[in-house]
Amino acid sequence: MNKKLNILQVEDSEEDASLVRNELQRGGIEVVHERVDTAEDVKAALGRRTWDIILSDYRMPQFSALDALKIVREVNPDIPFVIISGTVGEDIAVEALNRGASDYLMKGNLKRLVPAIERELREAAERRARRQADESLRESEEIFRHFLKYSPIYVFFKDENIKAIRLSDNYATMLGKPISELLGKNMDDIFPSDLAKSMVADDKRVLKEGKEVKIEEELNGRFYSTIKFPVYREGQATYLAGFTIDITERKRAEEKQAKTEEQLRQSQKMEAMGLLAGGVAHDFNNILTAIKCYAEFLRNDLAPGDLKRQDAQEIVDAAERAASLTRQLLAFSRHQIMVPRLADVNGIVGNLTNMLRRIIGEDVALETRLFPEPCPALVDAGQIEQVILNLAVNARDAMPGGGTLILETEIMRPPQEFFTARPELPAGPLVCLKVRDTGTGITGEVKSRIFEPFFTTKEQGKGTGLGLPMVFGIVKQSRGEIEVESEPGKGTAFLIYLPLAEACLISIDPAKEAKAAAKGQETVLFVEDEESLRRLGERILRGGGYTVLVAADGQAALKLMEERGKPADLLLTDVVMPGMSGRELATELARRKLVGRTLYMSGYIDDAIVKHGVLKPGIAFIYKPFTVGAVLLKLREVLDGPADKAKA
Repeated sequence: MNKKLNILQVEDSEEDASLVRNELQRGGIEVVHERVDTAEDVKAALGRRTWDIILSDYRMPQFSALDALKIVREVNPDIPFVIISGTVGEDIAVEALNRGASDYLMKGNLKRLVPAIERELREAAERRARRQADESLRESEEIFRHFLKYSPIYVFFKDENIKAIRLSDNYATMLGKPISELLGKNMDDIFPSDLAKSMVADDKRVLKEGKEVKIEEELNGRFYSTIKFPVYREGQATYLAGFTIDITERKRAEEKQAKTEEQLRQSQKMEAMGLLAGGVAHDFNNILTAIKCYAEFLRNDLAPGDLKRQDAQEIVDAAERAASLTRQLLAFSRHQIMVPRLADVNGIVGNLTNMLRRIIGEDVALETRLFPEPCPALVDAGQIEQVILNLAVNARDAMPGGGTLILETEIMRPPQEFFTARPELPAGPLVCLKVRDTGTGITGEVKSRIFEPFFTTKEQGKGTGLGLPMVFGIVKQSRGEIEVESEPGKGTAFLIYLPLAEACLISIDPAKEAKAAAKGQETVLFVEDEESLRRLGERILRGGGYTVLVAADGQAALKLMEERGKPADLLLTDVVMPGMSGRELATELARRKLVGRTLYMSGYIDDAIVKHGVLKPGIAFIYKPFTVGAVLLKLREVLDGPADKAKA
């Protein structure tokens, strides 16, 4: 077995205890032991150390194994408890097993001792893992229940038969019925028949096509905006979820406004979606962080060939899809935090080709002409995908009779004159991404206004005038430039220039982050007001080799560090906390010289954390939900980098 175990021996005979230890050593087990023979000594020993297994004689002068078993089970229900006796019969052995003993062996035949211990240790680990998973599930359910109760938006979940299975409290209030009368009902039982028929058609489309839909509905004279999206199980879209907001007042205002007020309506819609995204992003990201990390723990503890390992991976993948949905909501409302990573633009284009073919339709041919070498750039890959998708939709609309959409990449090394004409573009090698169509083209007048917010040449109701301004903003945030080449009847080309990154610096794949994160030995002060995330963070940090100091808020952290009397190597803190923000805590700890470096974390959208100043250049930040490997890797980057400077 070649393993070191902490073993508590409940035995009145040192000679018998020594025989057992000798047998363990012959079986390859290095023993750290303590022998006790009274109830008081058992209680004291349980408080002094964490024991891997307890080996107990059945009958002793002052008490029995059953007495010891009762004491142990009150303290730890999972620790293996094996009875080793030379006199007890089968009936007593059965009674002991019924009371919670793990196994029963005879002193005269210890051949089963080592195999029995190996088996019991495995089963104990499995029990602990199951209990932890159940606890995490209960906590997630409790958080979700509170979310449904206090959500400012209407939330619903339906099963594959389009029956309501979960509703937010305000959803039932909106319908004027208790939740108990709505769950398990068909849409015809809840809504008017025409509206119910339309809802069911939309729901079936979401489940069949596996993608979200956005719709507006009218009920009892009020208007509602709804987003519906599929929830996957075992790779199949078997459930449906959605968010609804009341847009009645906005609708009534729209009906009274002319074309200029139409622009305001679109602005309000984006703002409402921003509030929707912001209202759910933080809680969702906290929940997803716990789900992803605990699922990784389970996956990593299982052997590669174990079928349960794939089950754990499915949980990780499902959580990532949920995180992607949150990011999509935030991107739609332009509240998404840019997360630049070194990525190959060729790879981004290649990953989108199947989706682009579905979007542009059968009448438009898609061609990709990719540079033969990688085209690395420091970008948010998800945002660049949005840029390409938006430009592709515009190209499709410019080719109503069909045509060709061409995506090209190139590495350029322009002369200085090129950068003189584009002073905001960093000088040096560039990646050029060109999106070109063979459509109707645009006039010079339109081209000069093409990136203006709310400017559109499409028919009323066919465009918001926000797509190209969003593209412009993303490119600018990526330290790039975007230009348009077009003439009427000769198609249109959008040219995007991005600074070329060193190919050798292509970012670590998320699946390899855990391997890349080195073990640490430093002391980390971890401050998080969410209890479940405190436990998760402490486990991640201890698993990474760090010494961990834990506090639930800023005041508790200050008190802990003052009592400790010496600095921690790093502060890992949530940004938004009651009483004292993470930034205020870091500033105060730095002033008292009690921390050297700080890593901030948050699941809030950018508007909520910008005011705390943690997105300024040079400040380390990680966005929830993160993976175990990502946070450990970020820790090492901060610890191995320069120390913080105390400043407000």
